[in-house]
Amino acid sequence: MTQQTGTISGTLQATIDGTPHTITLSGSIAPSGLTPPAAVDCVLSAWGPWVPDGAWSTCANNSQSRTETRSRTVTTAPANGGVACGPLAEQRTVTQACTVTPPNPGGNLVANWVAQMRRPVDGPGNRTAGYSTQRLMPNGKMFNFGGYSHDSLATNSVCERNAAANTVTVTVPHKAYPPSVPKQLTNRDNHYVIPYPDGTVLVSRGQPAAPVGKEWGVYKDGDWADIGGADGVPPGGTGDALRFVQNPAVAVIGNDGWVFGGDGGNPIDWLFRITHTPGAGFISKVWANNWGDPSFTGAERLRYVSNSGFAYNGAMYVYAGGLQPRTGPYQNGKTLYKIDVSGTAPVMSVVSVNTLPDGQRVEGEASVAVVDAANHRMICVSRSGDLVNVYDFVSSAWSLVDNTGRPSIPGNYPAGDFVPGVGTVMEFSDGSCWKFEVSL
Repeated sequence: MTQQTGTISGTLQATIDGTPHTITLSGSIAPSGLTPPAAVDCVLSAWGPWVPDGAWSTCANNSQSRTETRSRTVTTAPANGGVACGPLAEQRTVTQACTVTPPNPGGNLVANWVAQMRRPVDGPGNRTAGYSTQRLMPNGKMFNFGGYSHDSLATNSVCERNAAANTVTVTVPHKAYPPSVPKQLTNRDNHYVIPYPDGTVLVSRGQPAAPVGKEWGVYKDGDWADIGGADGVPPGGTGDALRFVQNPAVAVIGNDGWVFGGDGGNPIDWLFRITHTPGAGFISKVWANNWGDPSFTGAERLRYVSNSGFAYNGAMYVYAGGLQPRTGPYQNGKTLYKIDVSGTAPVMSVVSVNTLPDGQRVEGEASVAVVDAANHRMICVSRSGDLVNVYDFVSSAWSLVDNTGRPSIPGNYPAGDFVPGVGTVMEFSDGSCWKFEVSL
């Protein structure tokens, strides 16, 4: 039997305590034991397809992302206390692999090779210039010393290159001194050069050669101010004895010259600090890690990084080189490292790994890396001189620079630096020095 409900309405006349009253009746009634109507739960349709909310993000490190949304509708609404409906829309973030497309000529990131400066006949390194070192001095000129690779005689020839005026001046003539003459400075293979803010330039000898000459040179105002030193300490210096290393990275932060890595067949992770204040000598400090010194956290062993170290935002950075990992075989480096020297103990960490495809990526020994601090980017050039990459510190993106239409540049062991207002100045193995800009 189906249970029924009904309504009641009307009036009732009654006398209460001798007083007549009219009572209005209105409402519903149900027989005792009847149940209320059943609850109705919400019923939803199936989810629709994922629909993109917008375009893919810019490709960075071979990956890009976007958000997508899908929706559904209510088929049966809830009733009588039934289960409520769930969300009618969902959003997700998806990623996909991508490749940075090299820009076209005339577009963004174009290398403009705008001038060539020839090394004079009596300039440094008229044979293999592969181990020459080029550093930007405070006066805006480029200091260029040595450059013989495996030559038995070291020389003291120095050039100052004015990139803005496109000129080269020999300040110390090409001359080989006998070992008995104080001005002999051994420079076989790569020495290292530290230009200080007061105009002093400290030059360390590289791999010893025969005849073995002096260990250190102090250059200022267009000539050698002092050549000498002993026991690994620069002239007039104090502090830790410095190991002589080949092909290390160099960065100048304030009055501190920082030297990292290097050596020939054996990559090392030694870090030197050589402090020089105007009118004073040199004070040296050594962190000799070789993976064993806990005072230098995260140290990696790199070699042939003489032209791929630089200072940026108060820290030292080193790119590429040859890497000896803690496990596995020796390999071409393709990583940008940061060495934080702001505390009492240095810390080395990975900034970014170059993920450009093979054939587009600058990597390995003797790469050149310079910083364009005003535009927050690193410009790096391959050992052969045919590849230019840019790393953007803001977007963390790597890009291949288009070299279409540039002159033929002889490669093999380039040296370089970045000159504000001029661009990147590169020296190549035939003694030519090119300057170019990477325009945005």
